[in-house]
Amino acid sequence: MNNVNANECAVPFGVVEHAPASLLVNEAEARRLLGGLCPKTMYNLRRRGLPHVKIGARTMYCPSDLAAWVRQQKSPGK
Repeated sequence: MNNVNANECAVPFGVVEHAPASLLVNEAEARRLLGGLCPKTMYNLRRRGLPHVKIGARTMYCPSDLAAWVRQQKSPGK
């Protein structure tokens, strides 16, 4: 069994062998995944803790980190 470090991006089994580029998505794809946010909103969310990875000048996002972040933002329902 392969344990994933909490700081690593969780990827479904087999994805690495077939599409290594899918480990991270660019900002445009991350904005689309989050419902079509504008670039300024993404910038503000990064400043407030939205998980991201800087690779040179590029800002990349791990889809599973984005999903976990969204779950953390949920308000308790009544």
